[in-house]
Amino acid sequence: MATKQYQYNGLIPPITPYDLQKKNYCIKSIVLYFLSRLGAMFKWNGLPSTIPKRELELFLMTNGHVCFAKAEDDKLYVFTGGFGGEPNAYYMPTRYLVANPYVKTKNEFNVSNIDENADAVVMPNDSMYQGLLPLLEKYATLMTENELSMWIRTITSRAEFLILAENQKGKDAVEQFIKNMFDGKLSSILNKVSLQDGIKTQPYANASGNAITQLIEMQQYLKASLYNELGINANYNMKRESINSGEAVLNDDALRPLIDDMLECRKKWCEKVNAMFGTEISVEFDSVWEENQKEIDQALEDDKQGTPQEETKEVTEDVEKTE
Repeated sequence: MATKQYQYNGLIPPITPYDLQKKNYCIKSIVLYFLSRLGAMFKWNGLPSTIPKRELELFLMTNGHVCFAKAEDDKLYVFTGGFGGEPNAYYMPTRYLVANPYVKTKNEFNVSNIDENADAVVMPNDSMYQGLLPLLEKYATLMTENELSMWIRTITSRAEFLILAENQKGKDAVEQFIKNMFDGKLSSILNKVSLQDGIKTQPYANASGNAITQLIEMQQYLKASLYNELGINANYNMKRESINSGEAVLNDDALRPLIDDMLECRKKWCEKVNAMFGTEISVEFDSVWEENQKEIDQALEDDKQGTPQEETKEVTEDVEKTE
């Protein structure tokens, strides 16, 4: 007796073609996937059970800042909101306005750095309280436009020639010929029909091959630039033969400023949170960012001790040659 087979379609959502013409959807998808990757940037220790790491990082990266404060249940939470109140001597806000439908808490917190009555701490994602959305949206928009151009070029590259017909009868004959060709059937157009109905062909002049190569290089450049902004070394050298090790690490110094600033902001305001609420929260790099930090620290230590560096040697990259 045959075993009955089941399809568990509930495990996988319906799969549909990716519509590159829906730009807003494409941009949102790219941003969300990058936010998923960036969730592994920092390792948090000592967070209370009321503050999940995912939500903390998501709020910081998308909102630019979060507010650590206690609710009416005397538990510590992080809230997103807006700034208000009278500015201090350096024109920084002294109040943080919150509206949370779930947690019972007051709507306004004192976040002044110099007021002894402050009852909350605002932690910024970066020194400018901006978050990563503007950066991600910028590159996601450029990548979406470039992908759409690649898609259009891919479609138009199928047309090696145009078939012209002067009337409906000729058009029908041409369409039947194309249909048979797609169906894998050999077919022909009667010469009499071709002569009478003015069926002609002409080459479809386009430079799709070269254009697609340039678009692929542009996509590689955009992705590498974004990864570099986020502290990951992704080489976008366009040389098609080889690059030496000096060129391979040329942009190492440019990788650190933003993510170092993000880490410093988190560490600095962790100290303030710990001092106000008696917690022991700490943060450090995680995943590939941690490995990069170790490599940099080791290089600095070797430099201090005068350890000789390896001579620059030729490094050949397998790059597809395109004419």
